[in-house]
Amino acid sequence: MLDYLSALPVSYFSIIVKREAVISRFPGGIEALGVRFGIFRQNSALLMLVSMSGGDATRITDDLERAGLRGGKDFAVGDMFQGPLLSCPGLVFEAVGDSPMPRWVVTAIPVGK
Repeated sequence: MLDYLSALPVSYFSIIVKREAVISRFPGGIEALGVRFGIFRQNSALLMLVSMSGGDATRITDDLERAGLRGGKDFAVGDMFQGPLLSCPGLVFEAVGDSPMPRWVVTAIPVGK
C-alpha cells in the first residue's frame, strides 16, 4: 500500500514531473516551471501540472520535452478516470475508492523497488 500522505491525487489530465529533473534540467528550475505552467500540487519529490483536456496536456508535455525533460523518464501523464496514460519509472499510480469510479493517486518511489 502507498503512503497516502505523500501521494498526489490525479485531477483532470495531470502531468506529474519529478522534482529532481526540473531542478537539474528545466531552464530556470521550479520557479520558472511554476510561472510557465502553474504548479497545481506538489510534494517533496513531485510537481503536478493539470490541464482540462488531452490537447492541453499534449501541449504541456511537448513544451516540457522541448525544454529537455523526457516523457516516460522525467514525467508521467494520468487521467482522473483512466489512471496512467504515460508511465514513468519511479512513479506509481494506484486506484483508490470504490469501483466503478475510483480516484487515482500517484506516488514517487525509489527506482528499483
